Amino acid sequence: MNKRTAKLIRDSKRRGEWAESVFAVRAAENGLRVSKPSGESGTFDCVVGRPGKFVAVQVKCTMAEMQNGKGYVCSVKSNNKRHRAGAFDFLAAYVIPEDAWYIVSAKLIRG
Repeated sequence: MNKRTAKLIRDSKRRGEWAESVFAVRAAENGLRVSKPSGESGTFDCVVGRPGKFVAVQVKCTMAEMQNGKGYVCSVKSNNKRHRAGAFDFLAAYVIPEDAWYIVSAKLIRG
């Protein structure tokens, strides 16, 4: 599959909303069902699954390269505050320049 290139969205809020949309499309392309809760105050961005088996997903994206150029940095904070334990089940981190998604269990995220 060819790597997709995204036009730069400078506003971080809009870029995050765009990443959530990209996540929903990519999940659907892979046969997953995605639902988005209404409102902005939830602790997760969407749920993925089927009745009886839903998981909460927090979507983040990054374009920030590490100083040594050997990777990317992705903040898992919300409004500069840590998410509380149990706020979501999985993190979906999108590295925009690489068109790569990383799905990480919240249990593996510390601090």
